[in-house]
Amino acid sequence: MQLFKERISFLVSSKLKIKEDLISLIEIPPDQKLGDLSLPCFNLAKTLKKSPVEISKSLSELSDIYFSKIEAKGPYLNFFINPTILSSIVIKEILKHRKKRISLNRLLLSKHSKTIFNRPFKVNNNRLFFIQNL
Repeated sequence: MQLFKERISFLVSSKLKIKEDLISLIEIPPDQKLGDLSLPCFNLAKTLKKSPVEISKSLSELSDIYFSKIEAKGPYLNFFINPTILSSIVIKEILKHRKKRISLNRLLLSKHSKTIFNRPFKVNNNRLFFIQNL
């Protein structure tokens, strides 16, 4: 989500020509019908000395490959994340961390622990050992 928040901040600040950090203002709307991310325009209204509704309407004309739809609902600017871009980012992250996970599994399978001598050997004797190494 940080990537999308940074993209929204870049788009809005370049359109309005301001140098304000907008990432902290971006929030997740309470209803999924309102979009994936939302930018309230109240703080922008103070700096630009305009109505928040006017600002959100002017910003609703923005377009970007990361977002399938950008719409204004009152003083809020709602962003709908493009599902193809999101899925490609998630798949790249999974593949990037995949090798680490495989090597960790091999490491866990190759480790041994000592058994308790006065009891017969059971699999659950080693349960705590594996949990500690995760």
